[in-house]
Amino acid sequence: PRDELRERAQRARKVDRRRRYSDEQAQRALALIAEGKTAKEAAFAVGATPDAVHKWLKRAGQTPIAGTRRF
Repeated sequence: PRDELRERAQRARKVDRRRRYSDEQAQRALALIAEGKTAKEAAFAVGATPDAVHKWLKRAGQTPIAGTRRF
């Protein structure tokens, strides 16, 4: 049983845990930002994280529109 658990754990480590998004999601988010939405709003609209949207913006060479900061 212990060897079986060890083998299962090794297989689980090999799984790529990164979240994948479709090209359509990225394009739609970039289009929303071009229309004036913030990265956070675009992320929510396409079902992605704001970090992913910022990464897509950086890759596309666009600058994000800053949202309202509340302290």
